Amino acid sequence: MNKKFLVSVIVLIVVGTWFFSKEENQVPSPVERVEVQSEEKILLPNVKTPEWDQFSSRLTQKLKESEVNDNLLDFSLSAEQLKAKNGPKNIGDSLRNIVSTTLQCYKEDECGFEHPPEGEYDDPTEIPALKTLKRQLQLALELGIDIPSEELMESVQLPNDAIRESAFSLLLRKSSQSDLSPLFDKVESLDGKSFGPMMKGLLKASQKSPGAFDELFKRFVRTLEEKDPYTAIEALESFRGLKLEQFQFEDLARVFCSWRQKADQNWLAAKKNLEEIATEQKLSFNSASICY
Repeated sequence: MNKKFLVSVIVLIVVGTWFFSKEENQVPSPVERVEVQSEEKILLPNVKTPEWDQFSSRLTQKLKESEVNDNLLDFSLSAEQLKAKNGPKNIGDSLRNIVSTTLQCYKEDECGFEHPPEGEYDDPTEIPALKTLKRQLQLALELGIDIPSEELMESVQLPNDAIRESAFSLLLRKSSQSDLSPLFDKVESLDGKSFGPMMKGLLKASQKSPGAFDELFKRFVRTLEEKDPYTAIEALESFRGLKLEQFQFEDLARVFCSWRQKADQNWLAAKKNLEEIATEQKLSFNSASICY
């Protein structure tokens, strides 16, 4: 009797252990998984994109103190999505506020941004403040939002090509075709990739006013003579599509004659671009006769 009772107890223990073990290890059904995942999403904080997360606390605080539309600070939203949510009229003031605040903060001390230690990768043209300014100016372009000229003039000279080009495009919209000299004054001091496209944009805008175009083109040629080879060649590459007269093309080509005479290695690149411009516009190009 005792043996039978003992065996029964042991069997019950084994069965019970197996049953509870099965319950603990049971894989939840698909419905249960969805519910768990949904709950985890709700618990996650509303995190901004990496660009926004990198902001220094100082700039973040400055923007929080300003009355800005939070949607503009969400880098995941496109211009069309912003327009659908708010409409350009309702975000114009906020966008201008962000541009003004970011510019001021950047000029003071790059908004307190701490660069990585020497030897580590560091791109000063893509620090958080510049990324934000780039984003806002691109939105202004796409949504047709006006930005004060003085802030655009400052932006044209910042060390970020995308910012320069957006600011320049916004300035062109506001400038008179017959008086582009103030904008030229800002652009002529630039170097690198931004210089050529902006000069082309200025000259193209002035072509509807012949006197303005002639004057700006002469200034451009004089400015080009003082540029480093990289900037000068980049400028040539951007000039395709700009209608030139034969004498204007020759004036442009003479800028590079000193390279030809010195057998400078950059002459080959300049010559190639000049030949392509001449072919495209059906102009005559003979370096020997031009560089007499």
